[in-house]
Amino acid sequence: MLTLRLALGSRPPALLRRLLVAAASAGVGLLLLSAMGHALARPAEGAASAVRLLWCAVPLAAAVRLSLAVAHAEPPGRLHGALADAGLLPARVPLLTAASAALSCALGSVAAGACLLYLRGHLAGVLGAPPAGWPAEAFGAGRPLPLAGAVTLLALTPAAAALTCAVALRPGPAGAPAPVPPADSAAAAGGRGSASEGTAAASSGGAVASEVLLDTRTVTGHGGPGNGGREPDPGPDDTGAAVPAGLGRGVLLTALGLGAEVYAARWTEPAPGARLPLPGGLGTAAPVVAAGWALAVAGLVLACPALVHAAGRALELLHPGVARLVAGRGLKEEALRVGRPLGLLCASLCGAVAGIRLWTVAQERPPGPLAVLGAVLVAVCVLGTVLVALGECRHARRPSAAALAGLGTPPGVRRGVVALRVAATAGILLPVTTVVAVLAALPLNS
Repeated sequence: MLTLRLALGSRPPALLRRLLVAAASAGVGLLLLSAMGHALARPAEGAASAVRLLWCAVPLAAAVRLSLAVAHAEPPGRLHGALADAGLLPARVPLLTAASAALSCALGSVAAGACLLYLRGHLAGVLGAPPAGWPAEAFGAGRPLPLAGAVTLLALTPAAAALTCAVALRPGPAGAPAPVPPADSAAAAGGRGSASEGTAAASSGGAVASEVLLDTRTVTGHGGPGNGGREPDPGPDDTGAAVPAGLGRGVLLTALGLGAEVYAARWTEPAPGARLPLPGGLGTAAPVVAAGWALAVAGLVLACPALVHAAGRALELLHPGVARLVAGRGLKEEALRVGRPLGLLCASLCGAVAGIRLWTVAQERPPGPLAVLGAVLVAVCVLGTVLVALGECRHARRPSAAALAGLGTPPGVRRGVVALRVAATAGILLPVTTVVAVLAALPLNS
């Protein structure tokens, strides 16, 4: 009941995010039910139905990742105090968040179940006759419905989302998310900051303003008299933002995946009937080649936070000005939060390149509606995850933005900071993603 009250009392942006999660869960539910419908319509093709069900794991993982991003975007700083006053222990807040994610996904699963009943004709007396042809056949119309199997498939997404959120948001040094600063403190940050040299403000907004001002003087004065007695800026390595781990492992995984693809494509030949069927009429691929592609893309995803951090370090090279310094430090601080969703976006681009190449080589029929639904669902979930992460970062940067505005920074400088962040991130991720996508897609037709 508390989860339902919190969901109904959320602000419009939070409601839109939860509706997006519900829509993603509905799409995943339809794909899972279509695999069950294929098994009902073709009992002799059990292996093909199992492969269809296996490929549903990709959109399922994308929807679960979106639900986790939405759970991270919830303002825990506003809820912890009220929930503590209500007698809820802090350790139970992640469980409440997991229940909220399960509720959103369950709403989508209910919608998918209602769509299944309508397409199979069970709701003909209420909603009219379903459309004849492909939609009804895809969901096993005219054959007995295994209710337990349908309910189990529909429960997969809410259960996976709840479990993922409960584990990822558990309290502790590694699991608890950082509190998001409230908007009222961000709005008052610039007005309470101190603009004098070497003076620390009493409020958090003043502290942010003083730090930004001192950093600016460090860059412009280079340790001179206007530096307030501080030492020269030691450089980009001593900003307090730790380098995210994963670059070495990501490069290693990518190299191993590409090597496995080349070896399997050139020097091995799978046994007849042992090739892996690909979704959407994309033909087949050798299992080792498909595993090598997945390994190469996983390495790219693992290395993306470190690449974003490297983009921030590149902005701070060669005596940066105010805009480059602020943009570089912002990227370094947000590398882990933004790098993971951007890694998923890079993986989706690699998947699009591989799909286009496979479809061009196979020259089979165009992808079916279910394959298009799965591709669109993955793309929407990944883009939604990126947008939610960017919105969370923007909310966390409000005190710094208010401090810069209070110091009289022109709006053009603040817009330039955003442009520098986008340009530096794209300048590193786009070439790396293009190289990995092209090299990983070349052996797939073997």
